[in-house]
Amino acid sequence: MRGLRARARASYWAVKDIGAGPREPLTVAPMGRSLIDPGNSLWRNMVGVVAAAILIPIALVVKLISLPFERPHKRTAGEVARYLRCFLDDSGGEWDWDDFTSISLADPSLESIRQRAASVELPVSDEGRRTLLALLSEAEGRAASESEGA
Repeated sequence: MRGLRARARASYWAVKDIGAGPREPLTVAPMGRSLIDPGNSLWRNMVGVVAAAILIPIALVVKLISLPFERPHKRTAGEVARYLRCFLDDSGGEWDWDDFTSISLADPSLESIRQRAASVELPVSDEGRRTLLALLSEAEGRAASESEGA
């Protein structure tokens, strides 16, 4: 049993020899290899394949079951206009456009704007830019009418 524990501990830690002489200490660092890797043993790769074959379908089923219960995000017309403006000006964050086009909105008219913006091909052509500018104008008009009504 003691040998099994020692082997398990040794397989968890990667030992690197810094190699200058026999009296220098060895450095010990946690392993950074993935579960399925050409550097792993055959058994470890087989465990990785079996784990992936079991976990991926489970994750897909859980996601499909939870889809009807996901709520659309509540954004204002001003926020939608800001996403469009930042994308057109290239001043948004790295993932802002992806967040905007990927998350459905509760308001049907803003959802329509989001869907039309998401259908624009990337990289944006002149026609796509005109479409986004029209959508920006529509969102800003809606934001102005919301602020007047409030």
